[in-house]
Amino acid sequence: MTVNVEEIRRVVGPRIKLSPCLDDHHATDGYRYPPIEFFRGVATNWLNQGADSVTTFNWGAAPADEARPVGGRAVPASQQMAYREIGRLDTMRRKDKLFIVERRGGYPWAEGYHNRNDHLPLPARLANDGRPTVLPLRVYETDIPSDARLSVVLFRARAADRLEVSCNGRLLASPEMNPDWQDPQIFSPHPQPNSGGKGEYPAIPNQKLLRLTYALPPALLRRGENQIQVRVLDRPAFRIGDDLQVEKVELALRYQGA
Repeated sequence: MTVNVEEIRRVVGPRIKLSPCLDDHHATDGYRYPPIEFFRGVATNWLNQGADSVTTFNWGAAPADEARPVGGRAVPASQQMAYREIGRLDTMRRKDKLFIVERRGGYPWAEGYHNRNDHLPLPARLANDGRPTVLPLRVYETDIPSDARLSVVLFRARAADRLEVSCNGRLLASPEMNPDWQDPQIFSPHPQPNSGGKGEYPAIPNQKLLRLTYALPPALLRRGENQIQVRVLDRPAFRIGDDLQVEKVELALRYQGA
């Protein structure tokens, strides 16, 4: 989903049609069957960079009452809604969106660079000596939201750990803290399995992630790449090798009166 459409356009010129693809089976890691806000964010980034259209692959097209008689599965409601919205910018205007830092992940039948994205930044380990980890968050939205919230999900973190999060050099303060956050698509400390597939992820017993959510001034956001910086200020108790790990970074944009 992290497609540099502007750079590809520069290389191929104006006459070639560009249509980035959302694949349901080879889904981006950690976002199998995501909400409609995710699809809007991805398509908005592509179209505002100059993509001519958006392609879907391996998506189901039939609603539940048509799929069942032929042995098919009902497709997620977010995909049904996305079919009506993500092909054009005007059908997504002033609708809530989610922009994320993408996770690395291999896919079924991956070989070499095909069906892999090993160059992507998450998950990312945090140094315990105060050195920052900088993560790129791409946002090509043109509408100004009424509310922006940046969430950072961490593995091995405790409520007593002191962390610092900034956006484009601006320190963010007073986060909402959830030390009991759970996400069935995060498997740490175990290796992440292949992405995609059936998308059936059971809850992980006793999983406790730390989710920090910050109110972010919309004016702080830049068109294109935004720099999210996370660093450890103090950890009252930790063992060598017991490093914190950033699992997800998400920016939720909300629009009143949409």
